[in-house]
Amino acid sequence: MSQRMGAAVAFFALSLSAAIVAASGRPAALRHAGIEIVAIHNHMSGEDPRIAFLHYWGIGGAEDLARGVRAALEKSGGTPGSP
Repeated sequence: MSQRMGAAVAFFALSLSAAIVAASGRPAALRHAGIEIVAIHNHMSGEDPRIAFLHYWGIGGAEDLARGVRAALEKSGGTPGSP
């Protein structure tokens, strides 16, 4: 029987920006996953639906960060390949 000793733990930094429909649940889902929202703002006025620009970052394991982003996309209906 072998024993793992001194296993390395890798941490990654994630820094992304996205344009979102302002009413989506994406920011709350990102926060729930431990990904910090740095800024939410808009550049336009009077558009319908309202578009917000979201800037966020996170530090952690690559798989954990990917799961958090995926959960946010699923919550807002923006997963790749969705209609």
